Amino acid sequence: MSNELALYHGWGFSSAVWSEVGEVYDRGYFASPRELNGLFETIVVHSMGLYFVPLEQLKKAKRIIFLSSFLDFTYGDRRRQKLLLQMQRKMESKPAEVLADFYHLCGYNGSADRLNAARLLEDLAKLEDPFDVTAFPASQEKLIYHGTLDEVVPVSAAHHLHEQLPGSSLQLISTGHYGTVDYCKEFLEK
Repeated sequence: MSNELALYHGWGFSSAVWSEVGEVYDRGYFASPRELNGLFETIVVHSMGLYFVPLEQLKKAKRIIFLSSFLDFTYGDRRRQKLLLQMQRKMESKPAEVLADFYHLCGYNGSADRLNAARLLEDLAKLEDPFDVTAFPASQEKLIYHGTLDEVVPVSAAHHLHEQLPGSSLQLISTGHYGTVDYCKEFLEK
C-alpha cells in the first residue's frame, strides 16, 4: 500500500477539523468535495465518516480507527428517529441554525460559511439506514474510541459497534463528540 493514513470527517464537518496528519477527505459541505483515491493502511472515521469511505478502501485497509462512530444512528429508537426527522425538516428552512445547534452539542467551536444545505440534508437521510457490518474483514485491526460525554452518539452505540466487530478494541474517553477528534490528532501527530 502506498498511502499510510486516510481521515474521513463526519456529518456537518469538513477537512478543516484535521491537522495535516494524513490524506484528508472532504464531503463538500462548505467547499468543493475532495475524494481520496487509492488504498490506505489506516483509515480514521469520525462519526458518520464511516458512511463516506469507499467499500474497496474499507475492505483493504489494515486498520480502522472509529471516533464516536456507529453502525446505526437511530437503532430503532423512536426518540432518535424523531430527532433526525426534526433536523431534516428544519434543515430545509434554517440550515445554519441546525448546524450551529449541532456544533454546540458536539462541543465544536466552528462556524458554517457557504454551506451546501442540499448535501447536508441528503446525508441526514442516510442516517436512517444502518451500515453493513460485513464490509469489515475479520483480520482487520479495529480500534474504537468514544466519548463518555458524547451528546450526539450515545455510548451504547460504541458498545454495539464493539459487539458487532469481533476482535475490536473499545476505549472510552472522558470527552464529548468532537473531543475524540482532538484525542486522535494528539496520538496521530506523534
